[in-house]
Parts: sequence; C-alpha cells; structure tokens
Amino acid sequence: MKKSKIILPILALIVAGFFIFPIVADTTTNSNHLRLFRKRIKALSHPDHSESVTTHGRVGLLIGMGNHCDFFVGHIRSFDGNKVMIQNHYKNLTFLNPITKNHENCDILFFEDDKTPTSYLPYEFDSLDAWQVKGHDLTKLYVLSIFRSYDANRDFRCR
Repeated sequence: MKKSKIILPILALIVAGFFIFPIVADTTTNSNHLRLFRKRIKALSHPDHSESVTTHGRVGLLIGMGNHCDFFVGHIRSFDGNKVMIQNHYKNLTFLNPITKNHENCDILFFEDDKTPTSYLPYEFDSLDAWQVKGHDLTKLYVLSIFRSYDANRDFRCR
C-alpha cells in the first residue's frame, strides 16, 4: 500500500513532465532566438551620423490566423535625413539568422511625416504610439527591421 502511494505521484510527475517539457523548451528556444535577432541587428555596423533610439522585439502570432510563429525586431535609429546614404550603408550588411543559420539582410524602413513605416509589419505596429518615438522628428528616423515567420511549435505565444 505504501509503495503505491509513492509510485502514483512519481508517475504523475513523469507524465506531466512529458507534456510540459516540450512546451517550456520551445518557449525558451523562441525567446532565445528573439534575443539573438535583437543582439545581431544592434551589432551591425551603423553609420557614424546615426544614433540608437529604441528597439522593439516580439515573438508569437503577430499577423494572420495561426499555424506559424512570427519573430519581429525593429531597431529605430535617428539620422541626418540622407535616406540614400542610409540605404547604401546597409545594402551589403547581413546578420546571421539564428533559426536558419543563413546570412540575411534586414529591411530598412522610414517613417513618413506622422505615419508608421509603410511595410509588412505586425498588427501591433500599425499605431505610431507602439513605436514609442514621441518627441522625435519622424522624418529623421529609420527602422532596421527583421520580420520572419516559421512553422508553429509548442510555444503558447504562437497559437
């Protein structure tokens, strides 16, 4: 009788761990990938006349109806207003994608007057408030953007 009282809770913990471990592992892995995306976009060589303003990062179901996992990083920088110089500076720069292990380019987006950048972005960033750039001249800001979608896994944010 005493053995069954001990074995039953142990079996319950093993079964629970069998279901919980993959969820925790995928959530931790996705969070680590997002951290690496952020780190690598900030580590790129940036023009001398630009300054970091803020960085946003999200992982989860950021657009669409499901069955995928989105990763978004938007690194906002200020500059002197010369868009061509900014585009030329980043044209050949790549970052190592932590998921695919390929070198990829990031997108360069510009704010237009009082509007968010016109690009394919997570729904959350349709609003200018979400970018947290109040007090800045929007015509002198640009965003280095990484927005990628991958197959869904057991991360609860991707459902």
